[in-house]
Amino acid sequence: MDEIGFAKIVQELTKNPEKRRNGNTESRQGPRPSRTMQVIRRGGHQLASSTPGDAANSASAPGAFDSVRRQSTEEQGNLSAETLRLEDRERQFMERLSGLIRTPRGAKRFINTYRLLRASIDEEERLVLTGRESLDDGLFRSVLLLLAILIGYPNQATHIFASIVDRGDQTKLWTLIDELVKARSKPEPRSATPLGFVDAQWVELNKSLPTLRRLFSNGGDDCRSLSIWARKVARYSFESGQVIS
Repeated sequence: MDEIGFAKIVQELTKNPEKRRNGNTESRQGPRPSRTMQVIRRGGHQLASSTPGDAANSASAPGAFDSVRRQSTEEQGNLSAETLRLEDRERQFMERLSGLIRTPRGAKRFINTYRLLRASIDEEERLVLTGRESLDDGLFRSVLLLLAILIGYPNQATHIFASIVDRGDQTKLWTLIDELVKARSKPEPRSATPLGFVDAQWVELNKSLPTLRRLFSNGGDDCRSLSIWARKVARYSFESGQVIS
């Protein structure tokens, strides 16, 4: 799809999740009461704790467990919001991948799938993905490229993912992609296919690659680094997941 429309979808769907969810909730509802003055409600009864001593005594009162459980749920919600929050560099790179994704529906799936992937990994993996010390040492560019290919060209993505996992060496991502595209974009021998058909999807994918290749330095990340991430991305496609599992 066109770059402008794709960029708008990325910007809208990757806003700070708390801002999208809450909007002006505080201005409509007013400030929340302090923790010590919160009212614990159960069965129409109210137990207000205004001092630390009262709060301790009310811990065993009816409804206290429900209050603790609500607090735990709020903390989990905050954690989820944090894991879903994307870095600016992730959003900006997403916007450059419009050539691989052809429909608004595909764009939404691309964004939501990446956020699911990001939320499914632990903090150590998140640092590997987004970068520890500089803007250039994260794997997010290669991972986003693989995911965009999966959304736009699922059959081709399966071959690329399988090749990354099979090699698992220092072959650069773009070297591998070039090899696969070259092998599958030329006509097959007539003995194999009487009409000498080429794989049109590989040809179409190849047209989108030159612009994207310029976004990577030194040929991109290598297959060894990306092997585990190819497996993670492949899980979001039935076909790719079956081949690589």
